[in-house]
Amino acid sequence: MSSIVAGEIVGIYRYLLKAPQLRYLTGGSLLIKTFSDNLAPAIARTLEESVPNKVRFSAAGRFLFEFDKTENAEAFLRTVRFVTNSLLGQGSLLVCGPLDNGKGVVRKIADILEGMKASGANGSISPHHSFHYVQRCGACGSWESMKFRRMDKDESPVLLCNSCDTKLKARNHETITIDFPDGYPLKRISLEKETKDAEKDCLQVAYALSEYDEGLDRSKDFSDLTKDTKTGYIGVFYADGNTLGALISQCNTPEEYERFSNKITESTREALRSALSSAGKGAKDSVRIFIEGGDDLLVVLPAERSVAFAEKYLSGASGSGTALKNGVCAGLVFSKPSIPFTMLFHKAEELLVSAKRQVWKRCMDKNTPEGKTAIDFMLLTSPLIESIDAIRERQVYIMPDRRSYTLFTARPYLLKEFKTLTDKLSSFKKLNLPKNIFLTLRDIFYPCELIYQENIASRPEARRDSRVDENGNFVALEKFITRQASLYKANEKEIKSFFNHEPIKDNPTWSGTYEDKGEQSVRRVWQADIIDLADFL
Repeated sequence: MSSIVAGEIVGIYRYLLKAPQLRYLTGGSLLIKTFSDNLAPAIARTLEESVPNKVRFSAAGRFLFEFDKTENAEAFLRTVRFVTNSLLGQGSLLVCGPLDNGKGVVRKIADILEGMKASGANGSISPHHSFHYVQRCGACGSWESMKFRRMDKDESPVLLCNSCDTKLKARNHETITIDFPDGYPLKRISLEKETKDAEKDCLQVAYALSEYDEGLDRSKDFSDLTKDTKTGYIGVFYADGNTLGALISQCNTPEEYERFSNKITESTREALRSALSSAGKGAKDSVRIFIEGGDDLLVVLPAERSVAFAEKYLSGASGSGTALKNGVCAGLVFSKPSIPFTMLFHKAEELLVSAKRQVWKRCMDKNTPEGKTAIDFMLLTSPLIESIDAIRERQVYIMPDRRSYTLFTARPYLLKEFKTLTDKLSSFKKLNLPKNIFLTLRDIFYPCELIYQENIASRPEARRDSRVDENGNFVALEKFITRQASLYKANEKEIKSFFNHEPIKDNPTWSGTYEDKGEQSVRRVWQADIIDLADFL
């Protein structure tokens, strides 16, 4: 009976976010991709010739290999653990096996890995050696000593060690060599940009460079992406499939898992290609793909391209024939490139969770994957930002009977709703009305905090808001629409039609927990959301 070894690199994003600048973030991302696409299969291939036909899955830091001989599976497990410890740090890999192949082995693997995560098996990760040119000087071995100093004549970055003044070129495909102690089936592994005649007992592996990695050595930060844009903003897009673990558990054998994984890869890669083509001319040069594998995608691109990109990707990933039967959710953050990427990623992740939460509560009974696909977004203007839940709670208006709530946002949006909103907003912007319409709208929705914290329980009237009448009608918005229609008579019909249409008519309420009252049905108001979108369409 054949043997199975499966594993998963944990803390990928925590690892990537240690990178102080874009070029190192890109380098870390490339290393993860190289491990999955080239390195792990190459190790297996040296141990057992039949393995190339039995790579059941290897992408985005996850893998499942089948070996004909148990001793080869054990050798692979030991080797790949040593490699990840050397590249990414101690405790960066969760791995199980060898397990006897058979019905139910995939579910067993999923349970084992989830159990490891729950027990905190990855709680301690040592410094990341793969960033040896960021954190560790190759000459004196000092940690945290390498600092960016200047650009060289060829515009490549130069690092200078504070301890011994050694200068190093900082590129994201540095040659990395791993030497094995006695007792391992390999003597040395060398990661290189291009493989050449290998020395004896050295396994050469090429970096998994793609067409999107060209020129990344010279990108100092995300401001390079905004050179030719009007707003100077970037978009951070983070997408993930819904309840993938439940779908994987339905696979009984490695062969079924392989077919399922291949379908996911085909769906998401085709969706990515389609999204890049929709992002406009030159998108390839202005998109940074940091994680792309399985159902995961993390992309940074100019904000003006990001909305079309998000729509197209989500449509493709959840379209007809997709293996992601429970849909895909995403978070999209608009920001100036000067805000630290760590904060941008965590906010995108928070928005992704927000979208998943509402899909899980309200939409999991939908028949189509597209009906279970949602996106949440926000404009981030400062690194000093609260959690999404705190912001949303301040946008809640509690009506006098304290049973009905109104939320001054409709986010997150189901994909169909989001498309309707952006289509209507794009058409409205073509009227070329003054931009102060959106500024006036901002004053209506965000004049002050909507929730007063003092004595809420004893003073329900503390939440009374003159913008909303006792029946929950947003009278301030009605006055705004009437005023704008009178100011711009030539477009009166279009103004009223735009602000009175209902992109969320099929889902007018969301669920939420407020003031420790448990789950409440919250009415959604979408007009405030165009404030964050208007500049990027």
